[in-house]
Amino acid sequence: MELNRTCLPENYPEIFFREILAAYPRFFIVAEKDSETVLSQDPEAYSIVKLMREKELKTLTVERLMNLKNITYDESKRLLEKVLNYSEKLPPPFKFFRKNFENGLSKYELISDPKIIGYIMCRIESGISSFGFKWVKKGHIVSIAVDYPYRKQGVGGEILSRALKEMEKANTAEQVLEVRTSNYEAIRIYEKLGFKTVKTIKGYYHDGADAYLMVRASSGKNEN
Repeated sequence: MELNRTCLPENYPEIFFREILAAYPRFFIVAEKDSETVLSQDPEAYSIVKLMREKELKTLTVERLMNLKNITYDESKRLLEKVLNYSEKLPPPFKFFRKNFENGLSKYELISDPKIIGYIMCRIESGISSFGFKWVKKGHIVSIAVDYPYRKQGVGGEILSRALKEMEKANTAEQVLEVRTSNYEAIRIYEKLGFKTVKTIKGYYHDGADAYLMVRASSGKNEN
């Protein structure tokens, strides 16, 4: 809801989010920057992140960790590099740990997390196909948003692609969405994923702005 309010001019009440989530959980996807998920299978690595949170430490040096855990220099460095390795394997928007050099010392920094950085919510509808006069099952992308610092890094395209795959698994013949005619960046992403503009909806948004109705045919069979 915070992302919705921050990133989009059209805001929804809490009950609307809950209804979509309850009815269509497969099509409600979030992108989250969350070290707990990444480190959940490695208690040793996670203990470093947990220690930093408990001590309210944004950065750690090898020497500081030695003193906090009463361990050797080599062991301290191994642990910090282990956490860093987990982080480095992730795409840039999801990294949670980094190493900097200051006054000849290596400093390991915990990047703020967990944090939801994007979401998409969709629902199933039915209506006349945009590709012929027949009644079909449609996947409607109701809302999608990515936090400003994480845009142009593939987050929006990834969550959209996953939602489209889930809607195709649900045997939707086509997927539809509305987008502001002035939102050129989003339109380019939609077109890359196979969406085509079928009409302009005048005054669609609360502020009077126009929208394009964009439609994409499922890659499989379209008879439903």
